[in-house]
This record gives sequence, C-alpha cells and structure tokens, in this order.
Amino acid sequence: MADRSTTPSRTTAEAFKSRWWLFGAALGAAILTVADILSIVSPEPAAGPWYKQLFGAITLIGGPIVTFAGLIVRLRNRRVGGIMIAVGVAPGVAALVLFWSPPFLLFGSLSLAVMISAINDAQTPPAPQWTPSGSGHHDSGQHRV
Repeated sequence: MADRSTTPSRTTAEAFKSRWWLFGAALGAAILTVADILSIVSPEPAAGPWYKQLFGAITLIGGPIVTFAGLIVRLRNRRVGGIMIAVGVAPGVAALVLFWSPPFLLFGSLSLAVMISAINDAQTPPAPQWTPSGSGHHDSGQHRV
C-alpha cells in the first residue's frame, strides 16, 4: 500500500482552480439559453428585417448548443471539445463589443476569459496516463474504442 503522503491528491478547490473555465462555459451557455427563451416568449415583436432576426436567433440558440456539446465532447476528445466551447461562447464575446452596460461587460469578459482558456487547453498535450508498474505501456488516449 502506498504512503498517502507521497501520493498526489487533488482537492475540489484545486480542481476548480485549474478548470474554472468549464464552469464559466456552462454558466455562459445557461445565460444565453435563458436570454433566448425570454426573447422567444417576449410579447413585444422583434424589430428589424427578418434576416437579422433569424441570424440573432441562430446565434442565441447555436451558441449554447455548441458549448454544451463541447463540454460533453471534451470528456472524450479534449482538443475538439475545447474548440467547440470556444466557438460556442463567441456570442458572449460579441456582447463585450456591442453593448456597454455593466451586465453585458461582465458577461462578455467571462466569455472572453472562457474562450482564451478553452483555446489554451485545447492546445496543451494531454498528460500521460498512469499504468501499473512493469507494463511499460503509456496510454496516450488516442486509440480508445
């Protein structure tokens, strides 16, 4: 049995520090989902040409779908999942550029930080998997069935 003082263990706080942006991505996607639902059920008709309304609806619906799908895909493929998350939070970054009220600035800043972290995480190689001593085999995670 291994000595507990020499085996690495991660606390919940340590895990949150290293992967905080995953929680931020889920929060951003949830905020966009709520905004989309509120815009759909709003009693006021949307203003502007139909193609701008369609683009806005696709952006508000597509962003959270791609973000949530990226969170799921990331469990199997870190690189593809990270890229999907970065693309999914892009509408939130647009809020930073287009609107200057404090809630939009906060949401846009969170989205930008999540996008940068997701791209950075997608570029880092995966850590080698631990294998039982003596096997001499290191699983890179790329040949799973």
